[in-house]
Amino acid sequence: AIVGFVIMWFGFNYDLLGEAARSFVHDDALKGIGFIEVNIGVPLIACILMVARNNAIITADLGNRVLSSQFLAMKNLHVPGQTYITLAIMLNMVIGGLVLVAASLSVASWTAYYTWQILFPTQPFELWQEHFFRAMLPGTRGFGKLIWVVVKVLLSCAAGGWLAIRAGLARKDSVIAVNYAIARSIILGVTATLLVHAGIAVLVY
Repeated sequence: AIVGFVIMWFGFNYDLLGEAARSFVHDDALKGIGFIEVNIGVPLIACILMVARNNAIITADLGNRVLSSQFLAMKNLHVPGQTYITLAIMLNMVIGGLVLVAASLSVASWTAYYTWQILFPTQPFELWQEHFFRAMLPGTRGFGKLIWVVVKVLLSCAAGGWLAIRAGLARKDSVIAVNYAIARSIILGVTATLLVHAGIAVLVY
């Protein structure tokens, strides 16, 4: 919601250009704002927030299991607990990432529309709909690139999950070691997310 508001609000506040110039660039600006929100801004922010939060939880959970020797106990009982848990984590990270980004895009689009209504109260919804999504309609170059949004989400969530699992399953001999692992997991997960999104954005767009 914040991204949808900020990009739309500041995207149209061309104070140096004046009202006449703002009306002149309206259609192309709306098209560009829609493209940026859907392809760059919302997926990046949603993935950063999700990876940072989930990595902390995953690493804390796995780290405490390692510290309390739960995995060793499962192994002695011939229970594949580590495999089960790590597979569940990776599946939930990937599927959850896609669901979260889709929900975030819906909220951001809704917020962008109502922000646009504040700026242009006399304009109809159909005008916003036509131009906001114009760069991503079937048959346009932008439509073919929407697959890269999915790729970015999948790669960043998978990388974040893998780094969290590695940090959590590493040897722990104290609670302090668990805390260090959590901090390392968050930093590495967010860094990986930024690298994936920035790298794909530079290569594709």
